[in-house]
Amino acid sequence: MGIRAIDQSTRLEVLPYVTGGSTLRGNTDPANPFTDALNLEGRIGADFKMGVGPNLTLDATVAPDFGQVEVDPAVVNLSDREVIFPERRPFFTEGSALLNGPTTNYFHSRRIGAPPQGTATGDFVKVPGITTILGAAKLTGRLSSGTSVGVLGAVTGAEHSQTFDLASGTFDEVRVAPRTLYGVVRIQQEFGAAGSTASLIATGVQRDLDPGDPLAALLRRHALMVGGEALLRLGGGAYEVSISGGLTRIDGDKEAILLTQRASERYFQRPDAAHVEVDPNRLSMTGGKATVGARKINATHWLWDTSLDFESPDLVLNDVGRLGTGDGIMARTGLTYRETQPGELLRGYRFTLSQTSEWNYGGSVNSHA
Repeated sequence: MGIRAIDQSTRLEVLPYVTGGSTLRGNTDPANPFTDALNLEGRIGADFKMGVGPNLTLDATVAPDFGQVEVDPAVVNLSDREVIFPERRPFFTEGSALLNGPTTNYFHSRRIGAPPQGTATGDFVKVPGITTILGAAKLTGRLSSGTSVGVLGAVTGAEHSQTFDLASGTFDEVRVAPRTLYGVVRIQQEFGAAGSTASLIATGVQRDLDPGDPLAALLRRHALMVGGEALLRLGGGAYEVSISGGLTRIDGDKEAILLTQRASERYFQRPDAAHVEVDPNRLSMTGGKATVGARKINATHWLWDTSLDFESPDLVLNDVGRLGTGDGIMARTGLTYRETQPGELLRGYRFTLSQTSEWNYGGSVNSHA
């Protein structure tokens, strides 16, 4: 006899917290009003987790505390490229595969709560080390239909640096980060016996910046990205064909868009690029990215892969994603012979030949390998 009509209780978990801390520094300047003997700090907040039906989970946090998270290693960066650190905060790592997908550069959660980008000057300055996350919520899970859902929203508060002027003995505050809204939505559908997938993703960032705000000369006001991916598994899973693409759009004051054009991901001002130019009056930029590839992943000996990737010069992902360099067309082909059966001398071996070439949109060769 089967068991029927079993009531399922609502899964609910609430974890409030209160934390306190003290920072002791040696050889401090006695004239610095922002340091004292103990430098006491305190925080209060809560985390929530609730089941939404049998397959979805809602996570929420108010003023999250990440004090127990492993700190990033010290890095001396002598290049013009940003150092990308992995995400370690539990709220963002749980269910991250449903938000990231195969193309992880569309969403990089470390952007949320990152250090402020504004600056302040004074004889003594107290600078906030992070941007406070006022609240965040996400809905993740996989439905019985094979549809995976990932939705995340977060808001970070405005941050201010405190300054002190010795001559006048006055304190002041300078806003170094605006209130910012983040949103990510990703839906993936699995189909076919081999587990092919198709997905859509959208991300958005909105910063509370009025025209003429000093921070509006540094930060983009709005950033939007929409994209899609498809992974087709053929021949019983022996072959894979992948197609992905995305469009980005940013807007803001012309000073911020000028900085974007001159940033290390683009360098529109470089004299050897006739296909791009710096326009100091631009108020927006629209770019795109597309990738198509195919590979054989299951065979006794011979494996191969080939791909073609496009990133337009105006592509901008770094508001909530990540991009090293744009303005590129990359072609890659690889061929591998492998032996997986143990022999008298070797348990296994493989030989690989590969060719990677990249050109910019002006046709100049960036690299051959």
